[in-house]
Amino acid sequence: MTSNGQQRRKALLLDGDALSARRIRRALRQQGFEVLSAPDGEQGLTLLIDELLHLDVLVMSVDLPVRDGWSLLRLVRAAGGERDLRIVMVGRRLDAARREQLRWLGADAVADDEEGAQAVASAARPATLGWSGALACALGRMHELKDLSGLVFLATWDQQTYLPPKGEDARGHQLATLQGILHERLVDPALGELLERARAGPLEDDERAMVRVLSRERDRAVRVPPSLVRALAQAQSRGLTAWRAARQARSFAPFAPALKTLLELRRQQADAIGHGGERYDALLDGYEPGMTVARLTPVLARLKERLVPIVRALASARQPEDVLSGRRFEAETQRRFTLRLLEEMGFDFGAGRQDQSVHPFSGGTHARDVRLTTRIDEGQLSAVFASLHEGGHGLCEQGYSEAHHRTPLAAAPSTGLDEAQARLWENLVGRSRPFWRRFFPVLQQHFPQSLSDVTADGLTELLGVTPPHDTAGVLQDIHWSSGDLGYFPTYALGNLYGASLFAALRRDATDLDERLERGELTVVTRWLREKIHSQGSRHDAEELVARICGHGLRDDDLIEYLKAKYSQLCGVAL
Repeated sequence: MTSNGQQRRKALLLDGDALSARRIRRALRQQGFEVLSAPDGEQGLTLLIDELLHLDVLVMSVDLPVRDGWSLLRLVRAAGGERDLRIVMVGRRLDAARREQLRWLGADAVADDEEGAQAVASAARPATLGWSGALACALGRMHELKDLSGLVFLATWDQQTYLPPKGEDARGHQLATLQGILHERLVDPALGELLERARAGPLEDDERAMVRVLSRERDRAVRVPPSLVRALAQAQSRGLTAWRAARQARSFAPFAPALKTLLELRRQQADAIGHGGERYDALLDGYEPGMTVARLTPVLARLKERLVPIVRALASARQPEDVLSGRRFEAETQRRFTLRLLEEMGFDFGAGRQDQSVHPFSGGTHARDVRLTTRIDEGQLSAVFASLHEGGHGLCEQGYSEAHHRTPLAAAPSTGLDEAQARLWENLVGRSRPFWRRFFPVLQQHFPQSLSDVTADGLTELLGVTPPHDTAGVLQDIHWSSGDLGYFPTYALGNLYGASLFAALRRDATDLDERLERGELTVVTRWLREKIHSQGSRHDAEELVARICGHGLRDDDLIEYLKAKYSQLCGVAL
């Protein structure tokens, strides 16, 4: 016991340098620790096994005799490592790469013995950190978590693009392992302590936002057991395989068992996270923070009331001719045309690429490594709109402020706002007359035989299509394959947010149509970069929309856009 009656904390010091060990031992005792010690890694391991349940901190030299600190650190953490046991690694003149590697292996802190014994002892007691020190440590953890997330995405991207079919089972295990490591690092109690201490300081706006976003993510994660995280990762990999097989067979049946498993795991996840009686709230919140069924239902109900009469009126109106039906568009030429469009949008191919996948998607390991995919069908030009859509996501990924890289702020504040930008590019820009008056001649240059008799004003989109088979219907969306149930409303939210953002863009760029007709697509990119990309996750989605548009979530802008467009297109008053 200490002089004031508090229980003394216990430290194990492993250092082969007798003089250094004596100084660190004295400093630890001054910090209130009871200190055990050993001169090499083998004796230290024996002590560690005997005292593990009673230890608060392990302080060990990187260059221990017999068994070095690197191997002992790996052994401790791989064996379960008692995440409550704080591990401080001590070395001399460790460069940034070696410090990062030690943290990756499980060290909670890395100290340089040239900074003195007191610095080592301070690292042993995170409670002695002020808010600024806690923030610095938390920022290092943010970098690590962002890097791990990037690797998870990279493995997933490869799974959907170039992975050999026989590697799918192995990739499922690899993703489960990566997701498990990411989850363990996120729920680490030491990270929670760092965030709590940092939150108490006089933080700058960006710093406060980083702590807020990561704290929210961690609060959700700590409620989910690691076994469920790994089970979900494996089920998602199996779901993707089954979904592909079902699409090829044009039948839902081969996918049904995998979907059943995913639904059960998502129910378990929702119950683990917690909810007020509506399971879907827990899942929806993972994509649209703060959104609930109670808030969303009236929004969608009102939207339905306003859309149904429009669709009914259009069903009985003059239908524009589908001038592209029955034509063939060679795959490689489509690919080149989509790359041309992405370049015109301002997508940086020095920091990104586009490949092909069964279902288009996008993401990145970093703002300097953004991956897009598209799907090419020679019987239609859907790849054009897929590339515009994913390009919208990709521009957002590339547009985050450099100050936000490798932090939680390098992300959209919600999936709905992310989809808003993709839908804006795909539909509000990519299906507009000014866009095609500029790019239809370019398309004709790519397909002179297929489009020689078609004019730009002949292009149209069709409504009321009945899927001819399950692949074009229930199996169309890849998000079923990963059980991403909370994702589905985000397209509707994206359409609503996107229409409001496009209306605000028109107010700021009054000559927008003329500029689009000249092919100046970057006018859109620059506006989005200033208003949205540079903000990252500084603000909640609806708050950011309100700052830009003067109002939050509403359907007026979308309804006005649809009425104006289709009244002109179909010759009917709406």
